[in-house]
Parts: sequence; C-alpha cells; structure tokens
Amino acid sequence: MVKFQNAFLKFSWLVLLTLVIITSCGTKPTGFVHTETISVNEQVRENQELDFMISPYREELEAEMSKVISYAPKSIERKKPEGELGNLVTDLTLDYLKKHKLVSEKFPQVCIMNHFGLRSPIYQGNVTVESIFKLMPFDNSIVVLKVGLSTIEKMVNYIRTSGGEPISGITITARDFELWQNNLPVDTIQLVSTNYLVGGGDQMTFFEDNYEKEDLGVLLRDILIEMIGEKDTLVGKIEGRIML
Repeated sequence: MVKFQNAFLKFSWLVLLTLVIITSCGTKPTGFVHTETISVNEQVRENQELDFMISPYREELEAEMSKVISYAPKSIERKKPEGELGNLVTDLTLDYLKKHKLVSEKFPQVCIMNHFGLRSPIYQGNVTVESIFKLMPFDNSIVVLKVGLSTIEKMVNYIRTSGGEPISGITITARDFELWQNNLPVDTIQLVSTNYLVGGGDQMTFFEDNYEKEDLGVLLRDILIEMIGEKDTLVGKIEGRIML
C-alpha cells in the first residue's frame, strides 16, 4: 500500500504542476480569479516534455489500480435494511481491528457505516484495487469509541428510522436486541465507525455521547484492500441482522 500511495501522490503533484504551467502560459493578469474546466489528458499529451515526466507515475498507478486482489462469483450490492455489501464492509473492518489488536478483548465491538457511503457494488468477476476505490472513494479513517448502552440505543433508533445501515456485532430485532442488552458482560462497548460519521455525518448525532474516542489514522479503503486481498473468493451474506 505504501508503494501505491507514493505513486498516487507523485502523479497527483505532477498533474497539479502541469495545470499550473498550462494555465499560466500566455495568460495576462485580470485582477480576479478565473476558473475553467480543463481537459487534463489532451493538454498534457500536447506537451511531450510534461507527458514524459508524468508517464512513469501514471503507468505505475494504472498497474496498481488494475491489480487483482480477489474474485467475486456474483455481484455484492448494498440494500436496506440489510445488504451483502454493508455486511462485508463492517465485518472486514472489525476483522482488521482484531487482527491488528486495535480493539480490546475486554469489551464487545459494534461497527456501523452508512448505506449511501458505499458508492459502488463489487461486481461479479475479478476484484481489483480500482474496484475498492469505486466502492470507497473517500479518505475516511477509522475511529474507535468507548460508549455506554444509552449510545447504542440511540444508534439502534437511528437505524430503525433510516430504514437500515451497515452494521456488525449486533442484531437489531425487538427480541434479539433485548437479549443482547441483557447479556452484555460490561457497561462499555467499543463502537467503530469513520471520522466522517463520528463527526456527525448523515446526522448520526448519537456519537456525541461517546466516553472517549481514538482516530486510528487508518483509511477504511486501505482496510478493505488488505482484508479482501486475503480472500481468494469474495462472497456476500445476509444474516437477518436488521429486522425492522
């Protein structure tokens, strides 16, 4: 992943430099900022010198993006109240945190993401790095919060109102949720989500009640690339996690 990120950053900076050079050549000061849509590919290729500078990084980036990391026998899509894609994303997130010992075994873990944050299905066939970028184009990092049961109850009410969100670590039906509450061994739950949602994105205001939180600085997209890359075959599942 470090190699990929370095190539991506180098390519991005070179494209930015190209735009500055292209838009500044032959332009007179006007006293105000002028913006316009520029076809990067066409104008860069017109300048052989700049294209020569960018080409190695573009090729490296394209090679990384097209890298096959798994295979999906059928498409994995988001749905409400429960979808295979949402289950996969939240499950893999918790699996990653446990694998790298980023959560404590003393407390139960619950993971919640947002339905509309999953921007593309994982289509049938080869799963590439680009597939995951399409699924998760945002640089959202993972946050772990230690919360009380009252926060989980507010989260459950939010999910019922929204018609369903991707979750792991909890089953939301009238009976199962009651059993889950009554069988908690401790008063603290580790609630896992992204910095966007913890900041109140999608009106998830229940995060305001947290006891403490830690932004791990790990991107959700990178977690998915690593965890999916460990699976030869990628299969979605529906388990009746949310019954509204």
